[in-house]
Amino acid sequence: MFDLRRWMVCRILAVFLCAFFVMEAHMLYAQQSAVLTEQQTAQFNTAREAYFAENYAVAKTVLEKLIEDLAKIDGRDKFKGETYLLAGATYEKLDLLGSSVKYYCRAKAILGEGKTIEGLELKELRYYRADCAAIGAILEGGLGQESDELVAQYNQAKVGYFSGAYEPSRAVLESLITSLGAIDGRDTFKGQVYLLAGAVYEVLKFKELAVKYYCRAKAILGEWMTIEGLKLNDLKYYKENCRGTAVAGAAVKTAGRKRSWFGAVLGAVLGLGILGVAVWYLFFSKNAPLGKKGKYTSITFMINIKYSGFNSSGHRIFTIGNQVKNGEDFYYPEFISNDTACIAATKSESYSYWYTLSGNSVVMKQDWLDWDYVNASGGAMKKLCAEYTVLNISYEYEGGSDPGTPSAEGLENLQLLSFDQCTAKSARVHDCSLSATITFKAPKRASAARDVSSAFVEMNHKY
Repeated sequence: MFDLRRWMVCRILAVFLCAFFVMEAHMLYAQQSAVLTEQQTAQFNTAREAYFAENYAVAKTVLEKLIEDLAKIDGRDKFKGETYLLAGATYEKLDLLGSSVKYYCRAKAILGEGKTIEGLELKELRYYRADCAAIGAILEGGLGQESDELVAQYNQAKVGYFSGAYEPSRAVLESLITSLGAIDGRDTFKGQVYLLAGAVYEVLKFKELAVKYYCRAKAILGEWMTIEGLKLNDLKYYKENCRGTAVAGAAVKTAGRKRSWFGAVLGAVLGLGILGVAVWYLFFSKNAPLGKKGKYTSITFMINIKYSGFNSSGHRIFTIGNQVKNGEDFYYPEFISNDTACIAATKSESYSYWYTLSGNSVVMKQDWLDWDYVNASGGAMKKLCAEYTVLNISYEYEGGSDPGTPSAEGLENLQLLSFDQCTAKSARVHDCSLSATITFKAPKRASAARDVSSAFVEMNHKY
């Protein structure tokens, strides 16, 4: 028989148990959330301690795991912003421009401009001032993930410019311009590259180069056409005139009119005068196209070098003529067991050196001494990479007309032709020496002049 009292008791008990379990689940979730929050806070503190102890590799490893975990949860925006800020500073110390700027921009989007964490001085961070609006799409799209290598280089240079990393940006652009010189078409892209190059040279105070590339950009894109984020009104040298060489002539029709004797004589005199000026210009003027070409007496150039590598340590020396421009130890701990592309290296150093030579040639030498493995476990490989780019700055000549902008030849000899150029000191240690005579030659025609020459070095050894 139905018992109303018992039914009511069961119903109340069921409601009570449901409420109990809901409260228990909520408490359990809160406890788990509290534990997770404590763990994430501990990770952040570990990374911060490593950063201020200058253990940037350790800080990077901890922060990457923390950022991965934070991406899976909602909320904690302020904590995420502080994590991104510390990650940006860490990547900057490791000279990873793209990652550094990406996380600075994320931090500024959450915390606001100028907000920091205890102990971190924003004024000491070079890349924090990056223009996030100008490069945000590149960063979020994945810098270095582009399928077009030329576009990837352009984006890298653009990020460098809008982040204040002008020297790295310049080095990338010079290499990119060299590559584009061998490619037909893609004119709009070339114009954008030239415009960005002009802006980089302007901020580095190379006026002639800035105007040169601005003019190339205008010839392709048109006047006052720009790229996203670049304000032409802020570029002083963009307003410089581009000197044209074309001369427009006009013909006057005289049909039906009879010239006078005086007019005929005057016309003949003028004709002889024009002929004389033409002969003087072609054969005897300073820059006579058909006259004797002058010889270079002095050439000033800049060489940019980017070093990187894997699983390698040792000492390197770079010499131009009799001047040692670089003598330092190198250390690339990143482990590889097969041939990995140089562009994948996470650590690199870049240098720029000016040199003025008398005449037209100079010897450059690169020595890699005591090149050893960092980790020589079974199947390990060590690899060294270098990129050399020569940029002409100015030249002087005598004994004839202007020979034109000289092109550097022979730089490719700095590339390793065979491992015979290395001497084994043991099963794992080598000395390698590369030498090249760089000769600057006048172009056969103006359009054949090369402003930039590049060479790449890759050296592998498997243990």
